[in-house]
Amino acid sequence: MAETQKERRVIEGTEVDSLDDVKVPRPGESRSAVIRKLIRTTAGALFGDKTQMREGETLEDAKAREMVVIEFEGEGFAGNDKMNLSTSHKSNLARFVARYNSKPANGLVVSASLGTDGYYKLDL
Repeated sequence: MAETQKERRVIEGTEVDSLDDVKVPRPGESRSAVIRKLIRTTAGALFGDKTQMREGETLEDAKAREMVVIEFEGEGFAGNDKMNLSTSHKSNLARFVARYNSKPANGLVVSASLGTDGYYKLDL
């Protein structure tokens, strides 16, 4: 049996001497982003049986807790963040309202930062 050689693919593009013009984000660096989608859901739909329970709460109650997933994008990046729709003044939703003077809404300009895990999260 004769072996067939694969035809070598030619890469098209522009040859450059360096990538000095490319900005590499650093963890903790904040960038402007726009909210593109809000998805109202429950903790159970997001985390299943791994939903964390508060003191005195059953797993069933914890899974029924209302949450929102906020999808956002900026120049060259996209991300999402999850928030509990708790009425506590210490909740992430309360912190969001304190920072942006508004509840999350499509088209709202926000700030997001790159975490050490490589994912963007909203700045609260």
